[in-house]
Amino acid sequence: MAKIITRTFAYLSFALLMYVVFLLVSMPASWVWKMVEPHARPALVGVEVSQVSGTIWDGKLQVQYQRLPVSIGWSFEFKPLLTGKLGLVLDARSGDAEVSLRALVNQEILAVDRLDGKLDLAQLNPWLKRDRLELAGLVNLSDFDAKVSREGKIMHAQGQLSWQGGVVKYPAGRAIHTREMSGLNGTIVTEDDRILLNVVDQEQFKTVLDIVLDAAGWANVEVKKRLLDLADEPWKKGVDDQTTVFKIKKKIY
Repeated sequence: MAKIITRTFAYLSFALLMYVVFLLVSMPASWVWKMVEPHARPALVGVEVSQVSGTIWDGKLQVQYQRLPVSIGWSFEFKPLLTGKLGLVLDARSGDAEVSLRALVNQEILAVDRLDGKLDLAQLNPWLKRDRLELAGLVNLSDFDAKVSREGKIMHAQGQLSWQGGVVKYPAGRAIHTREMSGLNGTIVTEDDRILLNVVDQEQFKTVLDIVLDAAGWANVEVKKRLLDLADEPWKKGVDDQTTVFKIKKKIY
C-alpha cells in the first residue's frame, strides 16, 4: 500500500511540475515584457520595442534601433533541457540583413553551433558617414560556430565570410577616392587561444588582411599591399604584395 501511495504521489508531483512548466512556457511574451520593461529599459538605450507577440517559448519582437526596424524571432528547444542545457533558435531580420543561429547555453558556456547571416554593407553607411566612408555589396557569413565563456571570452570560433565586392568610397588625405572593388573571401579559425581571420581576394586568392583577436580582447589588423593594388592606390615600387603596409591595434573587450 505504501508503495502505491508513494508511486501515486510521484506521478502527481511530476504531473504538477509539467503543468507549471506548461503555464510558464505558454505565458504571453507581451505580458512578461510589461513586467521586465522597467528594469530592462536602462540597458536598452536607443532601442524602441514596438511589438511583442507569441509566448516565452516561441515568440517575436519588433524593435527599432536608431530608426532601423529589426524583427527578431526566437524559440526554445525542449530536448537540451533534459541534459541541463538551454537550446535557443534565433532569427533576426532588418532590410537586406538577416541572421539565424542555434545556440546551447549552460552555467559555464554559450555554444553557438550554427550561425548564418548576410548583410548589405550599404546599411552601415549612416554610421560610417562621420568617418567619410561609404560601402556597398553583400557580405555572407556561413558555417560559423563559436564558444563564449560566462565572462564573455571567445574560446573558439570558426566559419567562412565572403563579400561580393562593390563600390567603396574612403578618405585619402583631403580627397575622397571612389573604387570598384572585387570580391573577398575570409576564413575564421581558432589557434592557441586566438581567433584568426584571413581575408583573400577572389582573383588570385592572395592575402589582403590578417586580423587576430587575442585572449585579452585585443584585435590586431595587418593590411597587405595587395589591398592597395586592388584599390589602385600608389605605394613604393618593388614591394611584394604580401608585405604588411599598415598595422592597427584596438581593444575589443
